[in-house]
This record gives sequence, C-alpha cells and structure tokens, in this order.
Amino acid sequence: MKVLIVLLVLLSAGLVLLAPTSRAQSHGNEMAIVEFQDKTQLLNVTPQGKYLFVHDAEKKAEGKECFYVYQYKGDEADPLTVPAGQPVIAFHCEATNRTRASRLVVTIGFAKDGVMELREIQFAGSEQGHRIVDAM
Repeated sequence: MKVLIVLLVLLSAGLVLLAPTSRAQSHGNEMAIVEFQDKTQLLNVTPQGKYLFVHDAEKKAEGKECFYVYQYKGDEADPLTVPAGQPVIAFHCEATNRTRASRLVVTIGFAKDGVMELREIQFAGSEQGHRIVDAM
C-alpha cells in the first residue's frame, strides 16, 4: 500500500510519465516502452526519455541476466516492431508474486540521497513483478 501511494504521488506530480505500452510474449519475453520525464536511477545508470524494457524468462531460467533496457527509437503507431536501440543496462531481477496487472506497473521510490530510483516493474497482464535487486 505504501508503494502504491508513493507511485500515485509521483504520477500525479508529473514526475514520471508512462508512455503507451505494449506487451509481447514471444519466446518468453515481456516488453514495454517506458518514458521518464525526470532522471530516475536504475542501478548504475540514470535514464531520461523513452526506453524499451525487456524481460527474458528463458535467460532467467538459465541463470543469466534476464532484464534488458534499451534506448527506444521506435514508432508510437506500432511501438514494438522496430529493433531496439542502444543497450543501456542488463541485470538479474528478483521475481515477486503480484496480482494480475491490467497495465504496466512501475514502482519508484526515493534513495537515501533523495534521488528517485526504479525498484520494480510488472508488465501488463502479468502476475509477476520484476524487482531490481540492488535498488534499496
């Protein structure tokens, strides 16, 4: 509940804008386009602008890095048909059970230094969140 309140406050303040998102399930992948209007810490990078977030369940099952973030250079009309842009970061996520999300859920909190940081992502239609392990 506390996380939901923080997210609602951030969204209502206009600090984070989630762009229209799409979900793909080919080969165990989930994908979404996210737009950050303000700098938001994601492990050792600070994305601002549009990014393609991809979770690969097959790589997670193999013990490999399973979450990838790319710069997004796509088309709003058909957002996931273009190739991903430059890779930004790859990391292992921690799966968390959640209720099914009807839309993309991005959980953001504040680090000790007051900087916004990305903590978890849950794709539309999924019952699993992807926690960013080193955040917190």
